[in-house]
Amino acid sequence: MDYYKILKLNKTCTDDMIKASYRKLALKYHPDKNQTIEAQENFVLIAEAYDVLSDPQKKAVYDNYGYDGLKRGVPGREGYEGYHGGYCFHKDANKIFYDFFGGDNPFSDFFTPDKGDKWNTENIDENEKDINENGIEKVMFGRKFGGLHGMKKTMNGIMKIKKNPPLEKELEITLEQLYNGAIKCVKIERKILNEDGITTSTETKKLTINIKKGYKEGTKIIFPNLGDQSPDTFPADIVFILKEKPHEIFKRKGNDLYYHVNVSLLKALTGTVVEIKTLDNRLLRVPVNEIICPNYKKEVPNEGMPISKTPNKKGSLFITFTLEFPTYFSENQKSLIKQAFENKPNKTQTAQE
Repeated sequence: MDYYKILKLNKTCTDDMIKASYRKLALKYHPDKNQTIEAQENFVLIAEAYDVLSDPQKKAVYDNYGYDGLKRGVPGREGYEGYHGGYCFHKDANKIFYDFFGGDNPFSDFFTPDKGDKWNTENIDENEKDINENGIEKVMFGRKFGGLHGMKKTMNGIMKIKKNPPLEKELEITLEQLYNGAIKCVKIERKILNEDGITTSTETKKLTINIKKGYKEGTKIIFPNLGDQSPDTFPADIVFILKEKPHEIFKRKGNDLYYHVNVSLLKALTGTVVEIKTLDNRLLRVPVNEIICPNYKKEVPNEGMPISKTPNKKGSLFITFTLEFPTYFSENQKSLIKQAFENKPNKTQTAQE
């Protein structure tokens, strides 16, 4: 096992370099941040490597006799009496982590109780606006910083690193985009840690947002851990919340669409055809042969919004009507209307016709 390789160091490294490398890698692979099995294994290996290389006696044995010599021990060598039985790492990796950050922190001068950094985005198109999030609370390591905001203590006394709250931003989407699906691209600027694990630089990152057919207003699209990186907190999630723009023609209710039309009294009584340009640019012709009464709704199945979980299915389209009454009838017209209503056929006559 190559402890130097595990800590990404060479044999000429100094104590400060060993500490800096452990600090960076321990934060990267800590189970609270990275819960994969590989990360947990790396976290333990990093702790073991630091346990050996940070101890002058163990490091001397390892440098002179290698990993096998450290494990077997070096009997008879003056100065190495403690290793007659060989070295076996049996410490708790979390305990080493706590001792490192909770005790004398060699990097404490870099930690200041300031507020978080700003988030900025650049518009890709007219529908995408800036993200700007201020005042992210920082968490400080170490007992020397007792009483600072954001520090949490677990039952075993270990200081737990806090994750910044999500950065949420509304993203306006047209009804056409929610109906047909769309791809939105947003640029963000965020701070990322440099190789030293302490200082930061600015990175411009392009996020691709997949708007699936049938998504509803309020749907959250989450980009985990893409907030600002800092030495003492985990990056926040970036969350885009869909906001539906009002449509000029259609109104959405759940998976259904509503379309309103004005109709003359003549057409309401004798029938009509409603022509509708759909959200996917089809011309839909809906015959209405029923008598249109006030509050009447015509349902057209499978012409509503796609259902996101089953996009091959759709809700219904409902057509609502406002009746337009004539403002004047001549006496002759009134007489004809009366005759029409007084001589209305019975159901048998209607069926025969």
